[in-house]
Formats: sequence, structure tokens, C-alpha cells
Amino acid sequence: MIESEFEAEVSIPGLGDQRMAGTLFSPIPERLGPRPVAIVAVPGGTYDRSYWHLRVPTLSGYSFAEHAVTRGVMVLALDNLGTGASSRPADGRAITVHAMADAVGQATAVFERRLRLGSLPVLPALPDSRLAGLGHSLGGQIIVTAQARHRPFGRIGVLGGSFIGNTRIDAESERFAADALKAMAPATWDSGYLEVPRELLRGQFHDDDVPEAVLKAEEAGWTVLPRQAGITAIASGVLAAEAAQVEVPVLVAFSERDTSPAPRAELPLYERCRDLTFFGLTGSAHCHNAATTRHLLWDRLLDWTITSRDSERQR
Repeated sequence: MIESEFEAEVSIPGLGDQRMAGTLFSPIPERLGPRPVAIVAVPGGTYDRSYWHLRVPTLSGYSFAEHAVTRGVMVLALDNLGTGASSRPADGRAITVHAMADAVGQATAVFERRLRLGSLPVLPALPDSRLAGLGHSLGGQIIVTAQARHRPFGRIGVLGGSFIGNTRIDAESERFAADALKAMAPATWDSGYLEVPRELLRGQFHDDDVPEAVLKAEEAGWTVLPRQAGITAIASGVLAAEAAQVEVPVLVAFSERDTSPAPRAELPLYERCRDLTFFGLTGSAHCHNAATTRHLLWDRLLDWTITSRDSERQR
């Protein structure tokens, strides 16, 4: 597997010029097919790009990126705007889901241009490559919003990203969502960049059978949560209009114990989508990539991405 760092300059309304950071994981060129697939993967709240490439010192098989590369698929794992190594604007309160989606959409356009022209390290020009978007939790909401606003992907996977509302936090409105988040991170509330202790979320994020070594490795990828984006992520129905605008094929996945109060009730929200797939992951809580059953989801997602008939990009 080849790893290379990725950076892209983006310009966000109200925030100006910013920088998006990520890592590209790719097979050697000889392992790429005639129409290779590149997945742009976006993590959820409090996670950086390492969610997609989890390295556990004593265990193997926890990296989605490595798993995808063995199937001949490239993965660009991004740090969201305001998190990880991406730019952190002075006013964290101005970082909305829409701003984060704009950053992902623009970074994807830069990546696609470099991919097709051959200006990425090691890889040749790949003019016939296909792009898919993938997001977990808040990242799923960001991917859907990016698709609604910029249409960069030929298909998208939305993993544990609810457009109804969060079932484990009483968030019937943005005000209640704000109160719930403020209780988790009172000391950093005014900064706009919330430092939410991951330990508070373990019960929702993980089943009891997740090894302690995996939890520790995952928590090493902790990052701040932009306040307004976090509020939107857990408030009921705030982004439903964005889901309704998506026309490309969508795979929606939830676990047995996840954020949506009614996972299959999420499907009608994708009103314009005519190719909609649902996958229910057993033996997992919200953070699927740490679950003992993670490979079931990964294989289903990759099968869907690679072998499904490619659709024209939404125009």
C-alpha cells in the first residue's frame, strides 16, 4: 500500500482561504483496474482521518483503508475543516456543516483534477477513475450536504449518519442539542471548538466486546468538534432538505445500536434517489470500524462501490 499526504487550498464563504489535509492510500499502479475507484472518506465528530486507518499495536485488520486497497480501491481520508491537521479558523462558531461540506466538495474537486492529470505522487494519470463519497456519523451528513451543494461523487455511502435525529441524546431542537453538547464540554463551549472527552461517548460508540487496545488506539485520533456542526449533527431533521436533493446511488448503513431512532425510516428522506441500498450491521454500536463485525460492512460497501453499475454523476 502506498501512503501519501494530501493538501488542498479551499475558499469558504465567510471564512476565506483555508487548507484541507488528508492522506491518500492507494494500491501500486499495477493493481488498479481500467476504471479505478477512489473513495473520499470523511470522519465523524471528535474523529480525525485516522478513523479510516486505525492502527492497533497488538492487533491487525482495523484499517478500512488497507482493506479497500487490497480490493484495488484508493482511499483519500480527510480531516474535516476545523479539525485534525486541516485549517482551524479563529472563530470556531462559524464552522457549520455547510462550511465543512463546501470544504470537502472543493478538496474533492482538487483531488479529482490531480488524479485525472497524473499530478499525485506515484500514481499515473487516471482519466477514467470514478469517485465515491463516504462519511461516518457527522461525516455522513457532511458527504450528503457536499453532494447536494457540489455534486462531486458518482455514489455515496452514509454510515451511521441520521437525518431524522439522534436517538441517544434528547435533541428535538437545536436548542436542546446545544444544551446536551454544552454539558459535555462546558470549559470549551465559548471557543467554538469543543473538547468532548471520548470516554463520555464509549457507551454509545462501542459494544462491550471491543478490545481495550482498540479503544485506546481509536482515542489517539481524537480531535475537537466545531460547535455549530455538532449541534446540527444531533438536532432533529435539520439537514433533511439536503438528503432530499441527492440523486446518485446511496448506500445507507446503520448498526443494531446506532444514532437513528428508526434506521429504515431514513430511506424516504432521499426523495430523489432512485438507487437506494440499506445495510444493517449486526454486532456493532455506532463506530462500525472498531466493531468485531466491521468486515461485513466493509465488504458490502466495497462490493457495492466496485461492482455496481456506475451512474452518471448528478448534474
